[in-house]
Amino acid sequence: MTDPTKLGKTLAQLARPQNALYPALLASASAFLTKSSWAVVAACFFLFICLYAVAATYNNIHDVKTDRLNLRKDNPLVFTPVSVKTLQIFMGLNSLIALCIGLTLRSPYSLGIVAVYVVLLAAYSHPKLKLQARGWLSPVVLSICYGGLPLLLGLIQNVPVHNQWLWQLPLLQALLTFPITLVKDYKDIVGDTVTGKRTPVVRHGERVVQTTAIAASMLSATYFVYLARLWPLNLSIIIILAGLYITSVAWLHFKLGQLPIALRQAYTLLLLAMPMVIVWKFAAIFC
Repeated sequence: MTDPTKLGKTLAQLARPQNALYPALLASASAFLTKSSWAVVAACFFLFICLYAVAATYNNIHDVKTDRLNLRKDNPLVFTPVSVKTLQIFMGLNSLIALCIGLTLRSPYSLGIVAVYVVLLAAYSHPKLKLQARGWLSPVVLSICYGGLPLLLGLIQNVPVHNQWLWQLPLLQALLTFPITLVKDYKDIVGDTVTGKRTPVVRHGERVVQTTAIAASMLSATYFVYLARLWPLNLSIIIILAGLYITSVAWLHFKLGQLPIALRQAYTLLLLAMPMVIVWKFAAIFC
């Protein structure tokens, strides 16, 4: 591809910045609420924008055949060829920027989190390891990378590592994120089956995945209520948030992910709001 405009558009689509907003906001919002500086808040945000660009590009490269069968329009490599060298340079630049940002954050913990994030997502798409094709392991890895690690990165900037809540809150966020990571496979059943990608819905069918997602949402909501009441937070608000969360997960899965964009965005905001009400109280005591 020689047209700079088309190349820029293709690379922007590869990076999927709209998908990176969730982990980026988790990291930056938790850093902000725990009283980190504005520079740290911004660094946490852009770190995940760059890391996700690398992960998404690497995944798109290895998923071209499957995405072509699934008629996926969000992978531009399905329709627009880009040279391997160009893709390597793009991933290299984003990796370099992420490394530079990581060096400005609290070390060595921040770099450790970045390393775990990169290793997990590389293994997720690697043609030999290919965790994305290994049943329930795929959504577990995604929930850690989308939910747990971003929240941990934001918290760790200004919270002592020996604080028990530093680890319980990321666990909560990973649990809350898990049900939504199961949704993406509904629309890819045909291509995933043909290419041997053994996702949960391919292995077990829609009904099992729906039941698992709802059960997981109930477990996550219960853990949320437990943690929220320890501070304490207003019981009515906690119950409303937990109820909305379980209802949203059930609706999203019964609709096989086919909800209007506005409702999906509202669900994302709910996933952001639930941990932040606890982080807000947590920060008032420890920060």
